[in-house]
Amino acid sequence: MEENYNTNITLQEVQAAISSIKQDSSPGPDNILPKMIKYSGEIIERPLLTLFQLCWDQGTVPLQWKFDNRIYRQKPGKPNYNQEKSYCSLSLNSVIGNFMNG
Repeated sequence: MEENYNTNITLQEVQAAISSIKQDSSPGPDNILPKMIKYSGEIIERPLLTLFQLCWDQGTVPLQWKFDNRIYRQKPGKPNYNQEKSYCSLSLNSVIGNFMNG
């Protein structure tokens, strides 16, 4: 089946993205709490739709959405923490940018 990638983003898609957000997640480099988006409800749906549609039409996203806050945590029980595989990478991305990555 051939996908049509030239269709517009719908309000229902934005609403679905908002409803599926993990509201207890930490903010990324944009410092926007997922809970803020979740509880903004109808106030933010249309502005996000407009923003996402502009990004879709232009084929690009703001550079800030591509940044992340990355930390490395030690994996428990490793005998040597001088090796890369002894660490787990954790990344906090932009909340708004995550919507576009779907």
